[in-house]
Amino acid sequence: MVGVLLMKLLALLLFLAVLLGPLRRPFFRNARFTVPAAVAAVAGLAVGSVLVAKAGLSGLAALLVPFAIACSLASAFGKAFKGWCNEVFGEEGRHNDRH
Repeated sequence: MVGVLLMKLLALLLFLAVLLGPLRRPFFRNARFTVPAAVAAVAGLAVGSVLVAKAGLSGLAALLVPFAIACSLASAFGKAFKGWCNEVFGEEGRHNDRH
């Protein structure tokens, strides 16, 4: 019970650090990749935690499986969403062609 409360507190602090702290500009500057990657990472951690609990793993495997799932989902979703946005809305750096 304490572990769940601690994880929620850490997630809230990380969320506030991204929105209010020095990480805000780099995070939102590349929002086409980072926002869907962050959402997919959280979903990957949740799915990985459920899988680890169902499988009954413990120790290092219980830490690495959710982390590996979160990293792979974040990378895949971030890349796919950025590619889709670039295809539909155009490249990020090319807002006007009046040079």
